[in-house]
Amino acid sequence: MDNQQERLEISLEWFAGFFEAEGWISLMKTYRSYKGEKKVIYVPVCGMCNTDFEILYQVESVLKKNEIGYQLQLRKPRKETHKKSWQINMQCLKKSLLFLEWILPYLRGQKRFKAQQVIRFCKLRKEKTQGFCGVAYSQDELDLFDEIRSKILNDYTPNTAR
Repeated sequence: MDNQQERLEISLEWFAGFFEAEGWISLMKTYRSYKGEKKVIYVPVCGMCNTDFEILYQVESVLKKNEIGYQLQLRKPRKETHKKSWQINMQCLKKSLLFLEWILPYLRGQKRFKAQQVIRFCKLRKEKTQGFCGVAYSQDELDLFDEIRSKILNDYTPNTAR
């Protein structure tokens, strides 16, 4: 491995560790109007937030080098005692799927399982449609949504059985 490839591997491992600590993976339930009717849609969302702007520049650099689409937002403090922070999101089926498939080999913790489940959801959805076009969700997709959003995946109590 030459130095450039080695540096890229190290930065991907660093990035994955940062994402495991500061990031999130979820399915957001929202609504969209379709043919005059309000429809429920489930949007995959991945992201991370931090107040250390130098670290966020590094995160942004890794995403750009790997051609991962993202949105960058400045979050204003809600209180005087809070700091400004930056939030990076990969939101929507295409961006989330690309990001999760890219980062999955480097994840080690509970986010690995959640990433696998969201990838499964994205692939099920992608088979049916290109974006949102009013196609109803299958029972498999709804069950997967419930599983991803359930307390089981969001419970951070250490697993003593391991």
